[in-house]
Amino acid sequence: MRRRGGRAILSEQPRLSYRYLKVLETIIQSIGKNENSWFEPEINDSLPRGFTYPQISDVEEIIGAESIVDILEELRNRNLLEGKFHSKILYCPSCGSFKLRPSTACRNCGSQNIQKKSSFMHTCGAVLSVEIYGKGGLCPKCGDPLRPDSMIEYKPVYVCEDCGELFEEPKPVSICQSCGALSNLTEVKELILNKYKPTELAFRFFEKRVTPETFAKTLMIRGARVEMNVSLKGRSGLNHKIDIVAVSPDANDVKLYFIIPFLSVREVLRIATISMDFKDVKVHGREPKIIIVSNSLEPGSKELADSLGLTVITLEGVGTPG
Repeated sequence: MRRRGGRAILSEQPRLSYRYLKVLETIIQSIGKNENSWFEPEINDSLPRGFTYPQISDVEEIIGAESIVDILEELRNRNLLEGKFHSKILYCPSCGSFKLRPSTACRNCGSQNIQKKSSFMHTCGAVLSVEIYGKGGLCPKCGDPLRPDSMIEYKPVYVCEDCGELFEEPKPVSICQSCGALSNLTEVKELILNKYKPTELAFRFFEKRVTPETFAKTLMIRGARVEMNVSLKGRSGLNHKIDIVAVSPDANDVKLYFIIPFLSVREVLRIATISMDFKDVKVHGREPKIIIVSNSLEPGSKELADSLGLTVITLEGVGTPG
């Protein structure tokens, strides 16, 4: 809650950090408002954790694939994303690798040395493998002779070659191809991957962000002459896209505005390079001043901008552009 003019005003915008805002913005830009469009993960064995969300792969490089799932789920908990089950990835409980190979093992000793074989049932109810029946002799359960008239063919069973145990269903296990660990399926770690799409609350939230159009109107109200989406050549000869070029009413000041809703350290460094390219370059007869306008700042971005001589205006300052 914030105060204006002595009155308490409830903010309609969720309090989100830069990382959450960047992820949400990227999703909205990627899939838009189409109700049938979902933001889906992709299972990819070549990746360190076995999956990615392709539309935000650049964000994942900064945040990390595991953390991105936590962020998406937090946005879902805040009703900014709708989520539905998509898939599941299993990880080795020993080393964390997702490279698991399914296998089967003995339910008694855990050995993988098991084979499926024919079996017979004795009149006492004992189930015997074909090898034991073939040897003849006495029933290991009741002690009676194993005669053909006392045996009936039973369904195939699994036989452990190490401990001799018979069982109808083997124990499902996984073998890690990275560390070799053998794990019960109940022991492996699970990661649920959902698909997502923005909610109406998310779209309403982003409608409030600063845009080149809204900021240009503010500048024009103050008497500035404004050009939008301008390509200007720096001293290197490279052309740079400038969101807004604003000339003051007295024509003494020229400012180049970059409208970046969520300012990262990477963006600050990019704009600092552009700023250096405009040193001693005249725009409308004046050496321009570089200004960044943003809704939200990645930690450290403002301090870096200040150290590089760049001016940053946050959303609270949009009404009084510098």
